[in-house]
Parts: sequence; structure tokens; C-alpha cells
Amino acid sequence: MGSAERPPRIVFHLTGFSEFAGVDENPTESIIRELPSFVRSYPLPPNVHIASYEVLNVSGEATREYITNLCKHVSEARSASSAAAKEVHVAVHFGVAVTQRGFALERQATNDATFRFPDQRGWQPVKERIFSCYENVSYPLQTELPLDSMLPLVSESCLGDLVSISLNPGTFVCNYIYFWSLHAFQRASEWNYSLFVHVPSLERASPEKQIHFAYHVIRTIAETMQ
Repeated sequence: MGSAERPPRIVFHLTGFSEFAGVDENPTESIIRELPSFVRSYPLPPNVHIASYEVLNVSGEATREYITNLCKHVSEARSASSAAAKEVHVAVHFGVAVTQRGFALERQATNDATFRFPDQRGWQPVKERIFSCYENVSYPLQTELPLDSMLPLVSESCLGDLVSISLNPGTFVCNYIYFWSLHAFQRASEWNYSLFVHVPSLERASPEKQIHFAYHVIRTIAETMQ
């Protein structure tokens, strides 16, 4: 990058989930609710902006609506301004894995809509293709973010908490929103990126640790793009 060239403007769009079967208190809802005040106390670099914080209903329908609207919003912003076309947009989706001991950066999702129980709006697909343009339910899409270089930076910032890269976001709505995001949002532009992040339950990691982790994921992504 030349000395006269400014760093890109990096715009984040963050989601968490509300409660669902077996999870009365979803830590990702707390992350989304509390992160704005944390960011005010610990400001991000001036070229980094968090445009939206959304808590989604745990359902296929809600995630489809969110990703569709996000794609439309970002596309319209770029069409309205030549400067906006150079912005980097990053969708980061947080979900809870109640049996997981640590935090996980998910590398990929598969084209498999399989819900082990009905979502919050009563839908329970089994081995359905999320997008019919892919040949089977096992077809994977991967994030374009450099997770291998991000991992040690995030781990160092999290003061010894277990952080790993995962190849399996599970089934249910976590995999569903991630595949939708990778297909519809990340593939829409070379300036778009998607990531799904799993956090443990509140019994395994306190709300303070969860927010600290989420903040450093965002900051690390931004640092890799400077």
C-alpha cells in the first residue's frame, strides 16, 4: 500500500440469536446487546465501523430475510456512491454451541438444511439442499477470511481461553445462516466477507469473556485488512 493511500473503510454487520429449545439465555444475544457500549469504551480504529447489531429469531425464515436485506442494503449503498464501492463489508454471525468448551472460528458451511428439532417458527427440514444450484447437501462453501493467520492473534488476545478453527458448524440454523451468507453475501462482491463464530454457553465462559472475545475477533479481522 502506497504512503498516500488510505486504509480501506471496513464495515461490520453483526448478528446473534435469541433463545431457542434448550437455551433459555443465549450468550450471543448478550454479545450483540452489550458490545456497542464495550466499543464505546475501547474504540476501534477510525476506518472501522460497526453498521448494525441484530439479534435474530432462531429460524430459517428469519435468517433468509436478514441476509436478503443485508445484500440489498450493501448493493444499494455501493450503487449510490463510487466511494462506497471500495468499502469492505464483513458479516459476522455469532451462535452458541452448548457442548463446546471454547470458541471456534468456522471455516465452512455445507448446503445441508437439516434441523434436529423444529426452529422457532416450526420448520424442520431434513437433508434438503439450501440452494438447488449446488449438486448435493454436502457441498461446502468457505470463508475468504484468513483464519489461519487470524487464529494466533485472536488466541493471544483472549488470555488463554481455548480458540480453534472448526470445519463443522453443526446442523440447525448455525450452518443454515452461514451457508446463506457465504453464498448470497460473500459471493456478491470481492469486497464482501462472511464468518460464523461459535461461542460456548455462559456456564463455560462468562458474559465478560464472551464480549471480550467478540471484540477481538472484529479487531483482528480489521487488522488483517489494513
